[in-house]
Amino acid sequence: MSLTERLVTIGLAAGAVAVGVCRAETFAPERMALLAAGAAGRSGRLHFTYADPDTATDVRRTFPWARSLV
Repeated sequence: MSLTERLVTIGLAAGAVAVGVCRAETFAPERMALLAAGAAGRSGRLHFTYADPDTATDVRRTFPWARSLV
């Protein structure tokens, strides 16, 4: 059984509705949406996300060794 299959099995057994794995890549479309929303004044009280959209949309800025997200 692969690591992904084991993670899915464990997650579902623990009560998760769904479990998935993807590559740890920058969420480019979401970054552009955050920049546009922030520029339009739609950030509300989500200061961390809108103050640093690069970090909010790229897990490798915080965890440079990350290869996958669960």
